[in-house]
Amino acid sequence: TIAQLYAQHDEPIRTVKQGDDTITVAVSMEKFTLGQGYIIEPILVEIPSNTQASVVITDLIKEKYDDEETPFQMTGQITKDFYLAHVLDDGYERTYNVPQYILDAIEEEGSEFSLENDEWLGEFDFFKHSGWMYAVNNAFPGVGAAGWTLKDQQVMRWQFTIYGLGADLNANNEEWGTSAIIKTAQKDNLTWRVAEINSMSADDKAAFLATGDNQQHYDKAYDVLTNMESTQAEVD
Repeated sequence: TIAQLYAQHDEPIRTVKQGDDTITVAVSMEKFTLGQGYIIEPILVEIPSNTQASVVITDLIKEKYDDEETPFQMTGQITKDFYLAHVLDDGYERTYNVPQYILDAIEEEGSEFSLENDEWLGEFDFFKHSGWMYAVNNAFPGVGAAGWTLKDQQVMRWQFTIYGLGADLNANNEEWGTSAIIKTAQKDNLTWRVAEINSMSADDKAAFLATGDNQQHYDKAYDVLTNMESTQAEVD
């Protein structure tokens, strides 16, 4: 499972010391493998230097679902041995459009796939390999999110995997028997740019998007970002 994948490669974290500088990171939570968009759209977050990835994502989930007492399910603790098992998904009734390359891989394996789901999205939904994984600067750290501390200007993307413990996200897990089944485009720069716009005040964002062709370009950026099979040329 993904929990085992991270747990077996854990490492000590560095604690945040009083007086550490504030840094800015971009964060998103994505369900592109379901043919859908974001649970958390790209956003810039100011945090103390060396804050744990687990703290950042859980704070953002709580902020999104501020009327829910526990909008995520986990094992371990947020600051130690953290594994994100399930997240509330307010878009779970939308149409799923799983990319064909994922369906082909499942069919070739001879396994069963189901589109049945509830308002929680996480491990073992749809398929036996599914769950949440996170990438920082377009690479999967291979350690639990409590064991990774963030640096200035990094892009952290939480992504829902269906097949191969991230093989459908371009994660190479050959030691677990599944190599990547797609080479995805590098989307961090575009994610950061969209996060900058999303982090504007409501009035400033509205004014920005109303200027020239900005709304058209912004909408195109979302289309490209949310498509698992976008080419690097399209992203660039």
